[in-house]
Amino acid sequence: PMADLRGRALATDLYTAAIRGAAAAPVTARAVGELPLDGKQRVWVFAVGKAAHVMASAATGVLQRSLHEIAGGIVVAPEAEPSPHPTMIVMPGDHPVPGKRSFTAAQRLGDLCTGLRPNDAIIILLSGGATSLIAAPARGISESDLSALFELLLRSGLAIGEMNAVRRRFTRWGGGRLALALAPRAAH
Repeated sequence: PMADLRGRALATDLYTAAIRGAAAAPVTARAVGELPLDGKQRVWVFAVGKAAHVMASAATGVLQRSLHEIAGGIVVAPEAEPSPHPTMIVMPGDHPVPGKRSFTAAQRLGDLCTGLRPNDAIIILLSGGATSLIAAPARGISESDLSALFELLLRSGLAIGEMNAVRRRFTRWGGGRLALALAPRAAH
């Protein structure tokens, strides 16, 4: 029994250390703090994924301390939480299979892309689940077919990298299309 308790304590310590080492807030804050942002640029924050709320909060904290103007942004996560900044909207998306909430969030992301100024800087923060949370069908694919594709891939036994290689060909923002929508603005 004593060995079991020591083993359990060690496992708990290892788990806690791993979580702390991968903590999204400090990693995001450090990365945003190192970005070469011009103090005169308006900054937008696009955070998508299961850690979107934590990442967006860390990024806005750094930007506010360095007196950057946060023009706006979007946070898309499985659940809605309060916005980290008054100019940023929060939208829930669907995970692991995209549905109406994901399609709506993807459309809102597209709307934001069209409203940007040429000199704006965009900070894009992605974590696990982003593919589904802002999934919308590429041109020529129906919403129901896209959802069915995600379900089929989840049951396929493929590794996540292999699934994403297929998904990016059928989603509106996959395969670098978000970067193209933001060009020529500085995306970090």
